Amino acid sequence: LSIPGDIDDAEWKGTFLMRILETAFSHCQSAITETQSKVRACLSASKGTHNTPSYQLDTAVCSFLRDRNDNDAVHADLIERVSKELAAEQTETLLELFACENVKNYMSDCVQLTWEMSVQIPPLLPYSKPQFFIPEQFARFFTSDMKSSSVRYYLWPALMQGKGGPIISKGVVVT
Repeated sequence: LSIPGDIDDAEWKGTFLMRILETAFSHCQSAITETQSKVRACLSASKGTHNTPSYQLDTAVCSFLRDRNDNDAVHADLIERVSKELAAEQTETLLELFACENVKNYMSDCVQLTWEMSVQIPPLLPYSKPQFFIPEQFARFFTSDMKSSSVRYYLWPALMQGKGGPIISKGVVVT
């Protein structure tokens, strides 16, 4: 991804792009939870635990959202939400970046990807919390200090299958 301007700091760029991905995922999860809550409210159903009718209803809503072909309006709304949240920081550099076509396309791709991750059963969850390098969960980027075990920043999160589930794809970090 080419970012315009005088931003040569790889760590800043990596952190910025991860923030877009994390924000997109957060808004996708919220939109799905809101939709599930609205459906449950229409049916006077409470939120259920695993293997209850309400849980099965939530699963059916995810399946419906995953299988429908007209998600363009949903994605446009989510892109708007992500843009507003990130632009709220209103630094001159960020406002310049949001005008860049490459950043807009990246944000759109992140929304599309995180939407698809979120409607899976179980959902694929981004995992980027460890402060120390864990080789089973992350790969090091080639610019890393191979002797360091401290994570400086994340380029891509590991993907976890459901909450507390196994890591199914390693993330990429710079140490």
